[in-house]
Amino acid sequence: MGGDGKEITSDRTIGFFKLVAISFASVAGGPYGFEDSVRAGGPFYTIVGLCIIPFVWAIPCAYMTAELATMIPENGGHVVWVDMAWGRGISFLNSYTTLFCCLFEGGVYPVLFLDYTAHLFGGEFSSMVRLFMAFVLIGGTAYINILGVDAVGEASVVITVLGISPFLLMIMFGFPAADPLFEVMNNYDKEVDF
Repeated sequence: MGGDGKEITSDRTIGFFKLVAISFASVAGGPYGFEDSVRAGGPFYTIVGLCIIPFVWAIPCAYMTAELATMIPENGGHVVWVDMAWGRGISFLNSYTTLFCCLFEGGVYPVLFLDYTAHLFGGEFSSMVRLFMAFVLIGGTAYINILGVDAVGEASVVITVLGISPFLLMIMFGFPAADPLFEVMNNYDKEVDF
């Protein structure tokens, strides 16, 4: 029941896989960036870190989010939670710092995509081509967001599958030739380059 005594109902517009894909895209954005971890610390420390981080960071955050979302069932997430806990002033700061973080992060992804694409084709794009492709990417994602959470969920599933599929293919084709235990055990004493 809500604070006014009325029954609170919620319509679930996205399913499990769409929610998982949205969460994955929001948190990780894909498995890119692990190359530097393996290069700096070796496979042993990278695997250990990947096994520990969910328990130290992600699971407590998931529990906190689940508890707050059940206790305060309103659309708005952390903005509403901060407003109820610390008032309008801190909520205003929270909202605008989140907005700026999203704006700067949102500007980085088209640049990364274009850099990866240029590297894939073995060259560089001209500044006009980069600008055009960046506008198409940003406009496309803005349009998907305008369509609503269901469209975002469907797009997240497609993008997640496309983003993970090269890694799954590399694992599938490379696994028969690899000796993972040898790699991990012979590189555990490697000096870590922080």
